Amino acid sequence: MHFVVGIVPDLDGPDYYQQALYDSSFVCVARVGKPFVKGKLTFRRFIYAPQVAVSAPARSQQILETTLKQLDIRQGVSLRVQNFLALIEIVAKTDLIAEVPFEAAETLQNIGRLKVYPLPFATPSFTIREYWHRRYYNDPANRWLREVFSRLFQRDSSPSID
Repeated sequence: MHFVVGIVPDLDGPDYYQQALYDSSFVCVARVGKPFVKGKLTFRRFIYAPQVAVSAPARSQQILETTLKQLDIRQGVSLRVQNFLALIEIVAKTDLIAEVPFEAAETLQNIGRLKVYPLPFATPSFTIREYWHRRYYNDPANRWLREVFSRLFQRDSSPSID
């Protein structure tokens, strides 16, 4: 493994270096003008809204599912998809809502006709990191790539939601 970006606790150990890129949290996406949301996503509206869930083996989704289970919140999942990009057309053209990391929501909002809403309950934040094996610590190409990712994900301020 030369370089990995994400949530990879398996790489916490003496053979790997890591650097935090950014902190994230979960939000909800719904189509623009979704009558069910009516301007604010309340807890009651969230519970009764039909939902689409991402079933990818992403660690962020595991964090979300664990949190929902701990809060005893049952999702009304009507559909499961394998990746975040599948949500663009599904959420934009149906009444389904989806819970996703903020950065995924931001991208989906920019591409499709979606609106981002804060979730009506607290979820934990998580840190996206870059990881590399110690043997590549001084490798010029790996150092360059790490620096590119570090600059790419630098933020001047916290993300904002409408």
